[in-house]
Amino acid sequence: MTKSEKEMLIMGTLKRIISDARCKGNRKRSRYEYVFEGVTVCHETFLVVFDIKDRQLRNIKHHMEEHGAQPCVHGHSGRRAPNAFPPEVIKDAVQYILSYANEEGLPQPAAPRGREDEAPIYLPSSDTKQSVHSEYVKRCMEAEKRYVGLTTFKDIWKNCLPHIKIASPKEDVCKVCEDCKQDIKLAMSENDKILATQKYHNHVLQARKERELYVECVERSTAMFVNRAQQDQAAGDGFSTDDVHYTFDFSQYVKLPHHAQEKGPTFFIQPRRVQIFGFRADGYKQYNYLIDEDQTIGKDGQNVHGPDSVISMIDHAFHTFGTGETECGIHADNCFGQNKNRYVLAYLSWRTMTGRHRTIRYMMQLPGHTRLS
Repeated sequence: MTKSEKEMLIMGTLKRIISDARCKGNRKRSRYEYVFEGVTVCHETFLVVFDIKDRQLRNIKHHMEEHGAQPCVHGHSGRRAPNAFPPEVIKDAVQYILSYANEEGLPQPAAPRGREDEAPIYLPSSDTKQSVHSEYVKRCMEAEKRYVGLTTFKDIWKNCLPHIKIASPKEDVCKVCEDCKQDIKLAMSENDKILATQKYHNHVLQARKERELYVECVERSTAMFVNRAQQDQAAGDGFSTDDVHYTFDFSQYVKLPHHAQEKGPTFFIQPRRVQIFGFRADGYKQYNYLIDEDQTIGKDGQNVHGPDSVISMIDHAFHTFGTGETECGIHADNCFGQNKNRYVLAYLSWRTMTGRHRTIRYMMQLPGHTRLS
């Protein structure tokens, strides 16, 4: 039973009795008779039966005298409370969480299958919402700005930025991280614990540096494309720059039909698999290659992630969607277990030797931390 339903039940139970005697101010005296299941009870028993306090009962009586047996409506209902935070303070809290996620977070390539919301961004598992809030309060105090409390900060995070999450241990897929955690857990002496902790700390710092480099490259490329677009819009020239940054990676494959109402094993013997390869000029456009099962090198969709198909799509993307730059930076997925990196390096060297590019900066993040946009 909700609070409003409980108040309406009490209003229907109370029986108001108005006497003929008059009190000061020519006002008739009135009293209430407390009834429970047809039996008249005392005031204290009525409070215990309905689990309310005397002040709440007095407020209900006052409401009935003023408005009758109608639902109680809060005085601030439909308007902004006087103690609410200004919109600028809420906006600053949202902007801080976004900035923190851009610096420390690892974005996923797409939302989980079956969901069409924004792709999640995972913060390091060592962070907590309380630690992020403490840093937020520190920054606001330095800038002499008003800040929200921890509870309001969590509510803003939950309602405005639900796609930003703190990674749980099971979502950390880096083998080095798992080995370091195991070494810390199994360390016996203090020296072993210090060495294992220091190793884990250095690995996390290295992954953070690689992540910061990737974010810097993306931001620089985005800002360059924005400036070039404004200049070219006035001059009518095409894109020609030496600071372009590309990102390419395979996304998770999808099955067709993707939203079938029939049960897959019952109606379809085997759904059709389609691979997705993304090639993105950061800050400009992204192009997705859809590879059907009958378009792969191997049989029945095999050998999709091999060097032949990857180099073919990269070459086609440079030739068809390139911006005509002479220098560029590239971030790729440093996926272990696939012997194709040396062939991709050979292809990029061939592009510089033949004059298609003058300089190519080929960069990779640490394995297990390569979540590209």
